[in-house]
Amino acid sequence: MRSGFGKRKMWGLVVFVIICLVVIVSSITYEKDLLKLKTESVNVEYGQSVSTDLNDYLDFSNLSNKEKNDVLKNTKYKSNVENELETITNQDNTISQKDRGFAKIGNYKITLTYRNEVEVIKVKVRDTVAPQINGPDNIEIIQGTDLTTFNFKSLISASDLSQLNDIMIDYSAIDTNTLGEYMVKVFVEDVNKNRTEKEFKVTIIEAMLDIEQQTTINSQTNKITNKKERPNTSNRNSSNPNSSNNSSGNNGAFDSGNDENKGNTNESNSGNNGGSSSAEIKPVDPNPPKIKVYWARCGCGYYVESTASIEDAKNKLYLAGHGNGNNGMSNNGDCYHYRYGVIDK
Repeated sequence: MRSGFGKRKMWGLVVFVIICLVVIVSSITYEKDLLKLKTESVNVEYGQSVSTDLNDYLDFSNLSNKEKNDVLKNTKYKSNVENELETITNQDNTISQKDRGFAKIGNYKITLTYRNEVEVIKVKVRDTVAPQINGPDNIEIIQGTDLTTFNFKSLISASDLSQLNDIMIDYSAIDTNTLGEYMVKVFVEDVNKNRTEKEFKVTIIEAMLDIEQQTTINSQTNKITNKKERPNTSNRNSSNPNSSNNSSGNNGAFDSGNDENKGNTNESNSGNNGGSSSAEIKPVDPNPPKIKVYWARCGCGYYVESTASIEDAKNKLYLAGHGNGNNGMSNNGDCYHYRYGVIDK
């Protein structure tokens, strides 16, 4: 009897141990299921921050609110993600680095630990966004302009989070000798091989005869006309000895091109006693030599000239706060568009 009782007791102990093992294994398995990932890898666009929110990575669909709260409270987040740093030169010429707030391009990992459970998420930061090209709706160019010297890049810009290669411009379709509308192609690529292409309208226009130039031409024409007419009057008066002083005084005024000198007839005659009656009046060249004048006119109407170069005229426009020289605006209104060219005076 005792032997049978001992065997039963031993079997009961074995069964109890087995039950405990089952409970322990079940408990471990149950806890393992608490830390479940939505995905084992994530892709992050360059310029976006890598999330540290556990809700973005863990699947709580099969957990109760109590279990979910416990996992959120006791799960440890760890990553080797490195943010992009920007090098800045300070006013005192010292160099410092500023966190740009998003990760550098590269491969990283996030490790989540909850009690005895560990899950690893792979993170890939990539740049897949192409650069952005900006420019005016229409670029006006004076007829006959040499496009190899035309500064398209002063009107067109590109922007991107990554470093950009040089902007490439294809203006082969433009004939500056023929008035009309054309298209210029602009290309730009960043260091990560993302490429953008955009077209802008170019209009070839005639050079404008501006008001100041027309006024100058009219003034020169009037002076030439006066100089041709007045010598005849002085010749008629030269036979009158009483009018010789006035005649010589008038001749001096005509040569200077300023009628106000008529009041100084005595001074003008002091070195030429009556000699004006025989003085020879030289004819005025109706076609004086012309000089090139470079001009620039802002969209608001502000106008400047230079005898040096087109760039000098544009710089004058910029310094005055026009032609996009003041962030595109001035007190006079819209100063984004401007024209420039060259005229002969």
